[in-house]
Amino acid sequence: MRLSKCIIQQGTSKKLAQLNLTKNHLKWVIFFVTDTFIFDTTNLKNMKIQTFKKMMYAIMATVMFISCSKEDNEIEVKQLDPIKDKAIAEAITLSNDKGIPFPEGSKVFKNDDGVFTIVLPENMYYLIANNTRSRQLSKVAEISVHCDCTQGTDCSPLKKDGVYYCIMASTCKTCERKVYSNSRSVVLKGIINVKEEVSLINTSDKKEYKCMKTEVLNLPEVKTGINNFYLKIYNGNIPDFIKQNKEISSKEYVYVKANVFGYTMVLPVLRNSIESNNSKEIEIISKITCDCDWGTGCVKKRAFGGVYCDSGPDCASCVMYDN
Repeated sequence: MRLSKCIIQQGTSKKLAQLNLTKNHLKWVIFFVTDTFIFDTTNLKNMKIQTFKKMMYAIMATVMFISCSKEDNEIEVKQLDPIKDKAIAEAITLSNDKGIPFPEGSKVFKNDDGVFTIVLPENMYYLIANNTRSRQLSKVAEISVHCDCTQGTDCSPLKKDGVYYCIMASTCKTCERKVYSNSRSVVLKGIINVKEEVSLINTSDKKEYKCMKTEVLNLPEVKTGINNFYLKIYNGNIPDFIKQNKEISSKEYVYVKANVFGYTMVLPVLRNSIESNNSKEIEIISKITCDCDWGTGCVKKRAFGGVYCDSGPDCASCVMYDN
């Protein structure tokens, strides 16, 4: 993001400086300047020594703010038209391209080098890793995306159903999407809303939840969220089998689907908490199987007393089947 026409102010004086800054979201540059003051000691001889000793030397600091007007480089990402762009929609489906999560409220800025920066809404973060096989995640509020046409020209962004894609024009034969964070190439692993609470999934909920990943479960926010969920439904007395990460200990407990920060897994709850409310919206899960529709490595695992399908690095589409 280029900043220009920066006004430097100090007291009543103004100077115009032309800067060439490209750091995203840089709003203020602050310089601290300490002036040296020379005291006139001519009349000090006439002052009493006691009074002179009580005097304190003052040091004044002038702070200069550089207030910059930034270029308006935010862009509106084109929305896929299901009728006009039918061929593009079919190509996305056939390629199994999951794209980049682009939730409502996200913003896109086009940089001078042709790279697009996606900035997420408050409390939302992209989960990134150094490479495809890494299971250590970092949270970032923004990423840079380069839609690079390696054969031809015109490979541009487009959004569909809350997902950001790089779409080829007829003049581009090969389009490659590259993701960066702090000028470093990274692999996008997912997205998380750290303010979202763990909740049960209703049968009427048509939202598509991703299979849980072990690396997501290792995030401190997720661990705390699951623990808070248990504390709430068990009134602060979490059963031992959950603490020990074991199977359900008796028939008074059942497994149900839960939304864990946008990912799905089954968690144990009291049977009567479901049946007493005559809740047909909450489905009791008796069996879980995991399958990878695209690749290999969708494995059933256990954590925090619950069960999930771990989408490994070699599985592009991990699916959890129940009952």
